[in-house]
Amino acid sequence: MLISHVIQDSSVEYEGQHALVVFTRGCNARCKYCHNKALLDGEGDTLGTFEDALARYITPLDTAVVFCGGEPTINLDLLECLRTARNAGLRTKVFTNGLIPDILIKAASEGILDACSIDFKDTLHVAELIDVDIWDSEYITRVLYLANKLKERGVDVEFRTTEYDKQVGNRVEFFIKDRFGDTIPHIRQRMQEIV
Repeated sequence: MLISHVIQDSSVEYEGQHALVVFTRGCNARCKYCHNKALLDGEGDTLGTFEDALARYITPLDTAVVFCGGEPTINLDLLECLRTARNAGLRTKVFTNGLIPDILIKAASEGILDACSIDFKDTLHVAELIDVDIWDSEYITRVLYLANKLKERGVDVEFRTTEYDKQVGNRVEFFIKDRFGDTIPHIRQRMQEIV
């Protein structure tokens, strides 16, 4: 897995942990409001492999590694990177769009995934919003399937929604509360404008 950027010594992306945050290259979606557009195509400069980043940027204070993107689940070696982090004594968290649930479910089954943040896009017009050929119902099914399977395996799950429109946040909030009550946190991030 190639890493394009890191944040050292973060306490923001993984509550209660001190983390090295690594940003992977490439994404299987093209969200109109993406804040990491430079990482979408998997091109440009890299800092090297995950192993290089771990050796170079981890500090004695770090208790975790957080994988962001782009979309970490499109990397075929994500499981191996999670194992490497776990073997180094670190907790792991992955930020994902939820479109490829099986790799994260496998990681949870192996006990190498501690937390997951699922970017819940919307309940309407998902294909147009993220430029992926998927029905709204199929997207929702994948996200709910992932959340349920991870929770069953003891993974801490949270949903995040980027609000490019306040109605989106309200729709998703209602949907999540209807399905999960208060058992899964929902973080709403306000987007000032769509780029």
